[in-house]
Amino acid sequence: MKTHMEPLSLRLPCDPAALSTLRGAVRDWLDRLEPAESEAAAVVGACSEIAADAIDSALADAIEIEGAVDGGDVIVRVSVAGGWGIADSPSRFVAALLVDDATLETRDDRTSVVLRKSLDLGLRSRRDL
Repeated sequence: MKTHMEPLSLRLPCDPAALSTLRGAVRDWLDRLEPAESEAAAVVGACSEIAADAIDSALADAIEIEGAVDGGDVIVRVSVAGGWGIADSPSRFVAALLVDDATLETRDDRTSVVLRKSLDLGLRSRRDL
């Protein structure tokens, strides 16, 4: 069971074509933790949903994705410079259904959604035994 790993750090253009790269990078990063398939899919789906909303709505040139592990939780922050109308967006509510928490953070210069999901780390490898 792996509980420590390098953080995820991505900076991608605010372009719908970047979503495929985002999903692949988040999935590759998560796979190093060996989560259950359903947990990994939930995190990738929530991250993709928020990123797609940011790309469609934000006036920024780039989107940033940062991921970290905190004990048994994975935390992914999706951010853009400036703001976008995520507070009441259906995308935020969809993401919140997939993960344990989807918190909006706004500052003068950036808007972020922080996704948190508790993982049963190592579950996939235990099932393979």
